[in-house]
Amino acid sequence: MEAAELTDLRDEALRLRTELNDAVAGAGETVDAASISALVFERDRVEAEIRRALLAGTVAEVDVGALAETLAPGTVAVGYRRYRLDLDVSFARRLAPRAELDSEHALVALGGVTFDAVAEPGEMDTLGLDFAPLPGTEREVRDLAVLFRETFAREASLLTAEHATKTALHAAAPRARYLHLATHGYFADAAPALQETGLVTPYAAASVRSLAPMTLCGLALAGANAAVTSRGRTPGILTAEELAGLDLVRCELAVLSACQTNVGIRSAGQGVQSLQAAAHAAGARAAITSLWKVDDEATRALMTGFYERLWTQGRPKAEALWEAKREPREAGAPARDWAGWVLTGS
Repeated sequence: MEAAELTDLRDEALRLRTELNDAVAGAGETVDAASISALVFERDRVEAEIRRALLAGTVAEVDVGALAETLAPGTVAVGYRRYRLDLDVSFARRLAPRAELDSEHALVALGGVTFDAVAEPGEMDTLGLDFAPLPGTEREVRDLAVLFRETFAREASLLTAEHATKTALHAAAPRARYLHLATHGYFADAAPALQETGLVTPYAAASVRSLAPMTLCGLALAGANAAVTSRGRTPGILTAEELAGLDLVRCELAVLSACQTNVGIRSAGQGVQSLQAAAHAAGARAAITSLWKVDDEATRALMTGFYERLWTQGRPKAEALWEAKREPREAGAPARDWAGWVLTGS
């Protein structure tokens, strides 16, 4: 079920409940039991369909924080009922015993990537992709490093410029309790840059769709603009499949501060195969990902506010993210600048 269909169902549930209330209020002494029973049945059927859709994962494609301000963090209204939502990747994770986290507070933060760096020696063939510099991401991770040091009296591990490589990330990831990746994200099936190059023919587009879903989305690291070596390797691109291979079993929170990190292809029985799913598959207990392309500076401000509430104030992750998003919302910022961030896990 698409997100738009879920919205239509919610509107239908509200209509039926209003119609039912009007029917009961106007019945007086003569009650048409059959009509009212039919309305009750239809209302419950629609609300059951909504709950089924939520459990099926559709809600992961909608930011609950963008709904009515009267709702509490992590809740959604169905008719006049409210449901608290804790988004996770499977019920099995809920049932499995939680491994104890290392007492060490280690932050691994990647940002300010030099996309034009040559990540490996040798002849390079470009795909025509052009990842523009993101200067705000270097300020983002350096601000987080300062906040981390002030809060925990520990130094963060920063991967920036030409040092933000896959090799460096693989080496640093196992010691991360907090992993923050601030860079470009992409989803190949929806990437207009691939079509604008003229390299994507109908045959090539079909070939892309036939690939494993986890290879169609990824993150841009150092050398991403010179993506393919003469041996067919992509040293500057970290696919979701490769992200899932990182050792994140000690990671309490992975923040993929990049565009479309919650977007992917829905696979039967496996849900949406995205960077978010990859972070959980790698072992991260919780993840924050985005539903659409996000503004560089707006993201930097929101993430700083989130970590201040999480680390300095000790707020739970869901509340910290909710309050960080409320700040630009109440200042009148457009929803595209703050509403696309989604927390999964606990």
